[in-house]
Amino acid sequence: MMSGQRTIWKYTIPVNVLTASFTTDQHIPEGARFLACATQGGTIALWYEIPDPAAPKIRHGFQLFGTGTGPIGDHLAYVGTTLHADGALVLHVYETHRDAR
Repeated sequence: MMSGQRTIWKYTIPVNVLTASFTTDQHIPEGARFLACATQGGTIALWYEIPDPAAPKIRHGFQLFGTGTGPIGDHLAYVGTTLHADGALVLHVYETHRDAR
C-alpha cells in the first residue's frame, strides 16, 4: 500500500447479553486513529483509521461495563456506549491498555 493511503478498519467485540462486564483484546496497527464505537449485528464495532496496515500491531485491551456496574478504575479511558437487546442492555466500552506485541 502506498504511503498516505489511509483505510478504515473495523474491529468487533462479541456481546454476551448475560455478561455485562468483561475484558477483551484487539491487535490494531500502530498509528491507528480511533473513529467510532457502535452496535452492529449484535456486536460492538470499533472503527479505526489505519495509515499503514503493515505497521506493527499494538494490543489494545477493552473492558465492558453495564450501566450501574463497576468499579471503573482511573486507568481506564472511555471509548463509547452501545445499546443491545433492543435497548434493554447498555454497555459502556473502556480502553484498559495499549501494549506492543
